Amino acid sequence: MSVKDPRFDPRKVQKDVASKRQKLEDIERDSIDTDHVLNKSITNEKLADGCVTPNKLASDWPVFYAWAAGGLSSSVTGRFGDSGLPIFNQIRVNSGNYSTTTGRFTAPYTGIYEFHFAVIHRYGTGAGSLELTFYIDQANASPRAFSYSQVGYSGDHDWVHTHAILSLNAGQYVQCGIYACSSTTNYYYGENLGYFSGKQIR
Repeated sequence: MSVKDPRFDPRKVQKDVASKRQKLEDIERDSIDTDHVLNKSITNEKLADGCVTPNKLASDWPVFYAWAAGGLSSSVTGRFGDSGLPIFNQIRVNSGNYSTTTGRFTAPYTGIYEFHFAVIHRYGTGAGSLELTFYIDQANASPRAFSYSQVGYSGDHDWVHTHAILSLNAGQYVQCGIYACSSTTNYYYGENLGYFSGKQIR
């Protein structure tokens, strides 16, 4: 004669089975929803502070990486892309907001953006310094510059990289540029040894 286990409750077993079945259905539904989202346009999200940022899955997420081909160097100062100044006119990544004609990245949304700028600083006829910066709507975004380099002897060179996180309104544009460069030195920006890149981070 079998003895019934007092811990066995058939109603609890049925409830557990139903719960597991529901979880499986939820997982399947989430997978279908995700597939749907990945294949459809995604609406932008407005944050509490008023910043508007696209969904990270969206194809129009603001991001770019620009560089210049060839052996290019200069010692002029100012905003890259302005008349007579260098420009990064080759693209590795671009969501469409960086112009290879003007050297400007235009913010499509109000938000927080991160930018990087790099060149090689080289000794020319003497020792000297170099300072890199970023410009928002043609105005220097720093009281002076975002980086400083010094070369002091013949053959000396220094790879200079600078970085900034900037708050932009939709329609504002950013350019990289040279705040100061000693006339005895120059900077090399070709062959992807220099570049300008950026993306929206919020």
